[in-house]
Amino acid sequence: MLKPGQLAHWNKRNKAIQLYEVNPDVYFTWINGYLSFNRDRLQKIVRILNRYYNVSIKIENDAFKENKVTGKLDLNDDIETTLKNLGLASKLTINKLKKNEYIIE
Repeated sequence: MLKPGQLAHWNKRNKAIQLYEVNPDVYFTWINGYLSFNRDRLQKIVRILNRYYNVSIKIENDAFKENKVTGKLDLNDDIETTLKNLGLASKLTINKLKKNEYIIE
């Protein structure tokens, strides 16, 4: 039985359920128009933004893909503002290449 603030994960390899303590806000903030992340990989965040805004954001340096980022982005903002805020949170530079194409350097 799960308690509030717990997440269950089925491990196929071990055929066992693992329980984790989580912050539920991270999983439900999108309902209110926010993307919340806590030490998530930059590559994961970029994948979500690519789909949400229907743009192409590329990460120039493969090492940056593993960067951990914590913060909250307002998905009601336009892509330019969202990327500016992501740049501040990740301490990286994000440049526009052309319409709907961006690169993280």
